[in-house]
Parts: sequence; C-alpha cells; structure tokens
Amino acid sequence: MSLKALPLLGLFIITSSAPIEAQTTGKNPVKEQSMFGAEDETVDRPVNVPGGALEILRKDEWVLQYLKAEGKSPDQLTSEPFLASEIHLDGPKEIDLIVTGTGRLRGNVATFWVFRRLPQGCRLVLKATAQSLVVRRDRWKGFRNISAGSPIAGLSVEVFYRFDGKQYRYYRKKSEPIH
Repeated sequence: MSLKALPLLGLFIITSSAPIEAQTTGKNPVKEQSMFGAEDETVDRPVNVPGGALEILRKDEWVLQYLKAEGKSPDQLTSEPFLASEIHLDGPKEIDLIVTGTGRLRGNVATFWVFRRLPQGCRLVLKATAQSLVVRRDRWKGFRNISAGSPIAGLSVEVFYRFDGKQYRYYRKKSEPIH
C-alpha cells in the first residue's frame, strides 16, 4: 500500500466506525434470553409473575393438578413455583413474558406459558410443553416466531408457531433423526 493511501484508509476507518459508535452510545440495551430449556432452573432476566398472569395460571389444568397434589387451592397460588423472564415479541417498547414451572411443575419436559402484556392486562398467547422453547429472530406479522423442541422416539421434533394477531398458532413441524 502506498503512503498516499494511508490517510484515505484512516478516514474510511473513522467514518465507518462512526455509525457503530452512534448506535452503541446512550443506554445500552440488555440482551434478552430467547432460549429456554426444561433443565434450566434459572432465567437471565427474572421477574415476578404479575397478578394478571397468575389469574390465568390459576385456571390452567396442569397448574390445578399441581395445586391439588400440594394440597392447595387456586387462591393460594403465588409466583413461587414459576420462573418468569421478560421478552420482546413485537418490538422494543412492549414487554412480554415467558413463564415456566419449577420443581414439581416440571419434569424432563417443561410447560412454557407465553404472555403478552396489554393495556387490558395479561393475555396467554401460547402454551407449549417441550424440552426447549426458542423465541426466534424471524417474524410473522411483526411478531417473533416461536419454536418448541423435544426428542421423541429417536427423532428431534421441532414445532414452529406464528402469531395470528391474537395468539400463536401451529405453523409447521420439522423432524430429524437424532445422531
């Protein structure tokens, strides 16, 4: 490289890094957890399960079975047997929630409840039982797609869900042999 090209290279580096610097200055965004597993006993961004989500969970058949085994009534349900993590399904301004049970509310698979936080309160938009749940980067109608995976009879099975405007719906399934 000639000595005459060095100033141009320096100018290119400075101007190329300026947008990156501008994008990273100010409040640093917190990386959100997008992968959840049945073996996980912690989440990256833990929050308490809000009252509106607890009201919905108090009516869930799986939670009712858990409460019966514990000798408790639905009114005695607290956020204690759950892990909850904030997630952005639609965009950076809204905060939604992934909830999963702990202890006796899970086994080698977990039930994952996905809630949207709306001005009217919490809305359950997906319930999936699987070994893992992934909130994907790809989107449908503005919302991030979700997949749930489990090994079943020697296969790795992944079920994909898309948001239809009100809730997540089954989109497709992919199965591959486990090697």
